Amino acid sequence: MPKRVHSASDRDDSNESTSTSKRTRKATELNNLCQEYYDTFQSYKSEDGRLLCENFIQLPSKRANTDYFTSIKEPIDLTEIQQKIHSDQYDSFEQFLDDIELVINNAKNYYRKNSMEWKDANELAKYFYSKAKSQSIDSYYFEEFFTAIYNIRIDNRPITDIFLFLPSRKIYPDYYLIVTKPIDLKMIAIKIQNNEYSLLDDMEK
Repeated sequence: MPKRVHSASDRDDSNESTSTSKRTRKATELNNLCQEYYDTFQSYKSEDGRLLCENFIQLPSKRANTDYFTSIKEPIDLTEIQQKIHSDQYDSFEQFLDDIELVINNAKNYYRKNSMEWKDANELAKYFYSKAKSQSIDSYYFEEFFTAIYNIRIDNRPITDIFLFLPSRKIYPDYYLIVTKPIDLKMIAIKIQNNEYSLLDDMEK
């Protein structure tokens, strides 16, 4: 029986399906990452067991705090951020972090210094920056990051080919005397496949 010859339209449909699947997976992973961080952030407590974000779950009352909405140019609360996660409004984790940071900065700018609200926001800021830096990232994002680096071109020429494999020990013995932890792009790709990276900082090293 003769094999079916795949037409250009078949290939286009296949490529479109693969692309759609990747976008769907990326959106799902992004939402999971944002939700995980949001839950951790919202449940962060003071030493006496009090929720530090309690005053930032909803915006202040417009009737009781009219000056808030004149002094704060971009009002946002944690409830709105949760809604944006549920409705897939974030295109990147950085956008989500920007909104969390905006909640903190709005509170620190509006409330009197050393008030309970200001202290809570200040404590949340410390937690925010430490947590954001150490946030665990799904392997999918490492793959995306690696691909972006690997595909960098200058004047339409790839610049990463020389980093794909380590230099020959026979030809470049000095390299291994100078570089204490030699690594190439192939080794990094294998580490990503084996889920050996949990933080972006680990990969950048």
